[in-house]
Amino acid sequence: MTTFGDAEAAVVDILVAADGLENVNVATNLIGYSTGRWLRVIRTGGIPTMWMRVDNPVIEVAAYAADKGEALDLANAARAAILAARGQYVGNGLALYDVVDNDGLAWSPDEQNPALARYVFALALVTKPRP
Repeated sequence: MTTFGDAEAAVVDILVAADGLENVNVATNLIGYSTGRWLRVIRTGGIPTMWMRVDNPVIEVAAYAADKGEALDLANAARAAILAARGQYVGNGLALYDVVDNDGLAWSPDEQNPALARYVFALALVTKPRP
């Protein structure tokens, strides 16, 4: 059985290290969220190609902020940071080879609190396991 690494943790690392996202909370959950700028990273699917030893995770990123414009700016900055890491990032048991849009940027008020400003997008990654 091949272990493909942790794509969620890799994207969190990329976002935490990105220029322009210094004062943003980045996590795979919303525990502790109340206000402020926040990025939630979740793997929502993707199918590995076993014979090529590559994984194809789909990663959803939700950007929360004080208002719609700030949430949009945050989502765009996060998307740009992940796309820029293509071919550069190695960590969390994987190397990131490619990144493409899976679902474009969409306004999506939070189901639990519709007053929260939130934009969501999803990217499809191509990763290979690395020690």
